[in-house]
Amino acid sequence: MGSIMRALTAMSLLGLTTIALAYPNFNATTGIIGVPNGLIQEQGALFGAADVVFLDNSLVNVRAVYGLTENLEVGAVLNLGDNTAFGVSGKYRLPVSPTAGMWALGLSFADTDEGGSGFQAFIAASRTLTGDTTDMNLLGTLGATFTDFEDTSGFRPFIGAQLMLPNDFEIGAEIELESGDLGDSIISVVLRKQFSSTIGGEIGLTNASAFFGGPDHDFFLGINVALPPPGGSI
Repeated sequence: MGSIMRALTAMSLLGLTTIALAYPNFNATTGIIGVPNGLIQEQGALFGAADVVFLDNSLVNVRAVYGLTENLEVGAVLNLGDNTAFGVSGKYRLPVSPTAGMWALGLSFADTDEGGSGFQAFIAASRTLTGDTTDMNLLGTLGATFTDFEDTSGFRPFIGAQLMLPNDFEIGAEIELESGDLGDSIISVVLRKQFSSTIGGEIGLTNASAFFGGPDHDFFLGINVALPPPGGSI
């Protein structure tokens, strides 16, 4: 099914056939754009990505996620722009029954030059919704976050979907609902394409900024580099 299929975490995730690329989101945890999913990186695999987000003053979001153990990934992110920010994250895959899908808990920390610092805890559950089809496969995700950033805190539920298409294309979408003082709802759409076993890219629209949603949606464009575990292949 192409080189991208060998890069998927499906076979390592409790035997489930999950057809979606384990792509780092903007907060350096495997997910969509602003929200996580239940996938993690394969042990020993490193997935790096960089995007230019065309805000009023464009910023560059650079992140990498590494499969530290069979059930744990760690990540780091750097935002380069008018308000430089740095963050780290960790996500643990829960040992649940395969019939329950893929469940993960995670924690992300962020520090900015101008906006302060804080953390976000999350839970995400993902499962394939299309069975073992060979042409198109849909991964659905439900979850919730708790964000505490400076003087603002609260819970927000989210939902996401990733549709894997022929020729190594993926379409993703997400919604994280507005809650209290945490800004607007996060709404993103993305199109991804894997050009080879290690190089790919994405293009989309989002209003996600760190843990929050902004009032305006911005265009972004990025690339990725996926490196297999030592001795492995993608």
